[in-house]
Amino acid sequence: MDSEKEHLDDITAENSFWCLYKVIRNMKDSSDNMLVFFATFLIMLFLNSSSTTTTEMLLNEIQLVSTNIINWSVSIVGFILAGYSIYSTLSDKELQYSMSRFIDDRYNISYLKSSHCVFIKVIIDIISLSLLTYLYSSFMRTDIPKGISNVYLFEVSIYKIYLCFTLSLLQSFFVLILMMCKSFIYNVYHSIMTSIRWYGENKVDSEERE
Repeated sequence: MDSEKEHLDDITAENSFWCLYKVIRNMKDSSDNMLVFFATFLIMLFLNSSSTTTTEMLLNEIQLVSTNIINWSVSIVGFILAGYSIYSTLSDKELQYSMSRFIDDRYNISYLKSSHCVFIKVIIDIISLSLLTYLYSSFMRTDIPKGISNVYLFEVSIYKIYLCFTLSLLQSFFVLILMMCKSFIYNVYHSIMTSIRWYGENKVDSEERE
């Protein structure tokens, strides 16, 4: 009886957002997502640095990309939340409860929590990128970055290099968000296939017992 109570208490152990966030941060990011992110950043940095774009055009492009990232992120998160809500509602409760009894060695939490945390992690990561983009774009509107506008290194404007770096980073954020959506799609597919497999294995066991 005590063991069952401890098991039930463990299911609801995360009693605040920050407890849940701590669990999610222990989950590793997808290696291919990060690889594509860094590759995109290097490519965009090369392209932006090689262009003859003026600092004024770079500033306008930074604000445009920032606005697009924030708008797209809000829309994407809305669709993801709707999809996750439908998945959570329609998921087999017996399967979910059974998964809570097995530990995922990768994260040292139950398979129930790991299966849901991979969905929630995508949502939180996209929101975090959107917030970071907003704060960064707000910083770019101030006069602080312009303090290095007259600084040159080997006849190259440090300010323009900084703007190229910023624009490349924001463009890479957008690609990273798309990669996160790719991960979310796979997680949905994998979860559905897992539930169907669980149903099939239990059906075979029931037939064998009969």
